[in-house]
Amino acid sequence: MSSRKSKRPSSKSSTHEFAPEDFIVPELPDDDELDKTDYDGKLKKIELETKQGIILDKNENERQAFNLGRLLRDKLNGLPSKLAARVSAESNIKKNERLIRNECNRCSREILRRMADIGRN
Repeated sequence: MSSRKSKRPSSKSSTHEFAPEDFIVPELPDDDELDKTDYDGKLKKIELETKQGIILDKNENERQAFNLGRLLRDKLNGLPSKLAARVSAESNIKKNERLIRNECNRCSREILRRMADIGRN
């Protein structure tokens, strides 16, 4: 036989008795309404940042960068064929150097102009 006595909760117990009104949760708007206002706010923020130029179109930027790279490649690849006849006809080294430098500068200006056009858009 056990000498243990069963413990009955005392009237001075440390546990609190809660009433149902202690668990009342304030009413919140429907989830659909919250989602719609949240979505509308995010959409307006995106539209504003797009107009301010903070958000850019990724596909458009990739296309412009690709076209700029293609222009640079084409200009550099075209230099030898464009200058070969003029350089071979000229025996003066200084004039050849000037011809090549002028053509490189012309290509650089065109590329920079195109980059500036992209930056303005």
